[in-house]
Amino acid sequence: MTLEEPTTPFAKDLVLIGGGHSHALMLRMMGMKPLEGVRVTLISDVSHAPYSGMLPGFIAGFYTYDEAHIDLRKLCQFAGVRFVFATACGLDLENKRVILEDRSPIGFDFVSINIGSTPNKVDVAGAEKFATPSKPVPNLLEKWEPIVADEKPAKAIIVGAGKRGAGSSSTVSPSSDLTSDLILIIGESGSIADFPSRRGSCASSSLRNS
Repeated sequence: MTLEEPTTPFAKDLVLIGGGHSHALMLRMMGMKPLEGVRVTLISDVSHAPYSGMLPGFIAGFYTYDEAHIDLRKLCQFAGVRFVFATACGLDLENKRVILEDRSPIGFDFVSINIGSTPNKVDVAGAEKFATPSKPVPNLLEKWEPIVADEKPAKAIIVGAGKRGAGSSSTVSPSSDLTSDLILIIGESGSIADFPSRRGSCASSSLRNS
């Protein structure tokens, strides 16, 4: 599939760094209504971006890889956007350039960053050596896939009872045969974060019985 030549010259360069949800949604909208006179470039170090909302289901085997990931190359083709498979490692604000690893810089008039968050392991004793953060998701999956391939139930501890922690706990509980022993560490409230108190208490009770 080749991109059609633009009918109007490019007046501005918009560079998107990262294939997060916001950028993916923006590209989808651009595919339906292009930005006239703007050349858009997406820079990402992955060609398939995981959809974090489906992560617990993907870990449990409910969804396939393609169902739980956004194909950024295809999405860029649909949106008429340049896709650059590279790692952005800095911004040259004076010259308005994105610095890339092992590639020439890319100039911009406007830049948007949507690379997701990375938990800080440095301030938690032992986390650097023993813990695997839930983000970046590709790093988590890289650690999880050998566990599933081993076909031997693992012992796991999940720290944090946010929606992702609670969802992951329910899908990898001992009743799922993926773990033989699972501990979910919840804060002082005793209920799941970001839930109304009654619903969070019910979900916590359900997890204790799983």
